[in-house]
Amino acid sequence: MDRVIVVGCPGSGRASFTRALARIMEVAVLTTDEAPEGEGRWVVDGLRGDGLDPGLAACDAVVVLDPPAVVCLSRALVRPLLRNAGGDGALEAVGQVWVFHWRERRRLMAHIETRAPHAVIARLRSRAAAGRWLARLAGVPLP
Repeated sequence: MDRVIVVGCPGSGRASFTRALARIMEVAVLTTDEAPEGEGRWVVDGLRGDGLDPGLAACDAVVVLDPPAVVCLSRALVRPLLRNAGGDGALEAVGQVWVFHWRERRRLMAHIETRAPHAVIARLRSRAAAGRWLARLAGVPLP
C-alpha cells in the first residue's frame, strides 16, 4: 500500500490516525489541496471528501473512519474546550458531525466506490478497529 486517503468527520480520530499511518509508511501527511495525482507514496488527510477526486483516481486504499455519531459528538464537544476555543468552536463541530452522519456519509461512500473502484476500502468503526488496522500494517503481531 503506497497511496492512502483517510476520510472521516470531526471527532472520528482522523488526524491522529493519519499521523500514525504516515509514521508507519514513512511519508508526510498531505491535505486534499496537495493531493498528488500520480505515483509515489503518500497519505492524504481528507476531512470528508471535498477535493478528493485526483487522489481517489490514484490511491491504493481509502480508510473511512466512521465511529458512531455519539462518539464523534463527544470528542467534537470536548476538543474546542481543551483548546480554549470556547463554545463557538464546539457548536460548529457538532454541526459538522451532524451533517456528516445524517447527510454526507452515504454520499461519500458512494462517491469513493465510484471514483476508486480499484482501491481497498477499509471502514473502521472504532478506535480499537483503527488500532488493529494500523498494527497489521506495521507488522505488529496481535493477540
